[in-house]
Amino acid sequence: MKKEYYIFQKNKVVHVSRNTIPRALRQEELDVLTRNTAPSVLEEIPRSKGAYVVELSETTALPDGYENVSLRALPGWVDEQLFASWGKAAQLLHWHQSNRYCGHCGAATVQHTTDPARLCPKCSKMYYPAISP
Repeated sequence: MKKEYYIFQKNKVVHVSRNTIPRALRQEELDVLTRNTAPSVLEEIPRSKGAYVVELSETTALPDGYENVSLRALPGWVDEQLFASWGKAAQLLHWHQSNRYCGHCGAATVQHTTDPARLCPKCSKMYYPAISP
């Protein structure tokens, strides 16, 4: 199965600047972007068949040939299906950022091993993403 990566940095889409349309990146492009630093988030998008959302740290310098663009700039630039994929990835990233800590006891959450959820290791509460269509 071919993997594709929807990559964000500072809440902006990271894409290959020589391409006219921001698309999901391939494994070798992710490797270039994360050569010197690990991403702060790398999570599979539920029911996506090999699509992942990736967040690069704010201090990661983008190599030549890559640039950031606002998600709001994509309508009219990309087709509806691609925009929906970028939007779903952005929602999942926002959910991940918003659920780093348990709302019940305040402990740091961890990625559940089998479910697309965050788990509190202290009180066992589970947090699932609510992704809009």
